[in-house]
Amino acid sequence: MSQIKETKISMKKWKDLRETVCPGHEFMAHQWFNAWEKSFLPSDGWRAPLYNLKAFDRYGKLSGVLPLAVQVKFGFKLLALGGYYFPFRSIPIAEDEYESACLMFADMLDRFPKSSGLRLGPVQANDKGVLCLVRMLAEKGWHLFPIKIPYMEFILHLPDSYDTYKKEILGKKYLKRLRYYTNKMKKHGTFAIKAFTSRDSENFDEILAILQKIESESWLAAQGGVMKFMGRRNFDFWHRVFNDKNAPQSAKVWILYFNQQPVSFLFTIDSGACRYALAQSYSLSVSAFSTGPILYSQAMEDSIADKISIINLGIGDEHFKRQWGGIPESSQVDWLAFRPDFGGRLLYSLILAKTKIDKFRQYIKKIKAAKKGGRK
Repeated sequence: MSQIKETKISMKKWKDLRETVCPGHEFMAHQWFNAWEKSFLPSDGWRAPLYNLKAFDRYGKLSGVLPLAVQVKFGFKLLALGGYYFPFRSIPIAEDEYESACLMFADMLDRFPKSSGLRLGPVQANDKGVLCLVRMLAEKGWHLFPIKIPYMEFILHLPDSYDTYKKEILGKKYLKRLRYYTNKMKKHGTFAIKAFTSRDSENFDEILAILQKIESESWLAAQGGVMKFMGRRNFDFWHRVFNDKNAPQSAKVWILYFNQQPVSFLFTIDSGACRYALAQSYSLSVSAFSTGPILYSQAMEDSIADKISIINLGIGDEHFKRQWGGIPESSQVDWLAFRPDFGGRLLYSLILAKTKIDKFRQYIKKIKAAKKGGRK
């Protein structure tokens, strides 16, 4: 039990683990989870602290870390997979240790005293580590309840040259449209795009402050949407992640300036040869222009020059992502798992009942909406 309660892992062990996980998971290092815990726990139903369950290979080397925190979700207290939601949650596990690491995690979860329910998600539906752990829990008799999320994650596989990308993916028609977007901005003022990286910037907080300003002037802020940079907790998270020069993850940001004022940005983080496009926003003052495509065009050219082979474009806005060459490769799922004991069975039954009630309410709403539409 002491191994379960212990949360600290040495930086050397984290570094050794990072070198063995799949390249797309390299960003999930100590700094990533530590920043999330320090910035967001407790808040929005999450409770401190963050528990790091550890798995070791036969040589005693750290082979995986399962970060967990207590969360109140769906009206129930669950033990939930921790970490910042974007680009996704997952379990950092050495590529050749999935089976043994997940078996250790399943054994520890059987003894973990915090909750009879477990939430793993939202995660990629094809996440190897999560699927392996879910299978191990099922073999131990846990009750599984997957909640499918109707969004696809789009992945862009970049060619070796920007000329090839323009010719084979963008095409002449869209390139002509990009020239129109650019010329339209030039007719109304001066604009420039500047790129910044967290490792090369002496004070990345200044860049974060610019992103906050643009986001505060966006349609998302005007409509009360979920912010990624505004607010103390968001700023604190990114500050903790990227002001640590030993952090494996690196941010790259493109900021578009119109008449010397920052008005739009594209924010990405790198993990090996994979680049995650986490946020793109613009000030309402330039809503008449197409700043997004202009920024993406520059970002694609720079990414190829940076030897990036994959860009994870995330979810939503499917038409836009397909235009840039994105291919839907994975849906998302929210896994709920419940212990094979009285408490677990009770929670599982309550979740099933709640789901049926929610579906019935949605059905009634549709009927009422249809009747209301018929009276018009």
